Amino acid sequence: MEIEGILALLIPFAAMAMAFGIVYLNRTQKTKEKLAMLEKGFSPEEIKSVYEAKSKSEANSGSGSNPYLWIGAGVGLLVGHALTLLIPINNTLAYMTCAFLFAGVALLIQRKYDNKKLNN
Repeated sequence: MEIEGILALLIPFAAMAMAFGIVYLNRTQKTKEKLAMLEKGFSPEEIKSVYEAKSKSEANSGSGSNPYLWIGAGVGLLVGHALTLLIPINNTLAYMTCAFLFAGVALLIQRKYDNKKLNN
């Protein structure tokens, strides 16, 4: 087997290992937090209420469905398409670069808007 074939087989394995590692670290961190709260004298009901409040604040932050991100990516794809029509450039490069660039700009705008909203 040539080296490219071996590397192609390692990519899915590395992705699964990384996903498992992220889930494992997340679970162990939550367990450590809960144990530390128990050691400080929190009751299980208080711990549950803390985690419920945390999940509500994360749900309200818009992290799951982010309209700014999708709008920015859509605008980026349109600009990338226009770029491919105007100048001779690789289509994939233009689409991906513009989509990521405009999505990042949209996330920066959202962060600025959210910070402004929190300060008022």
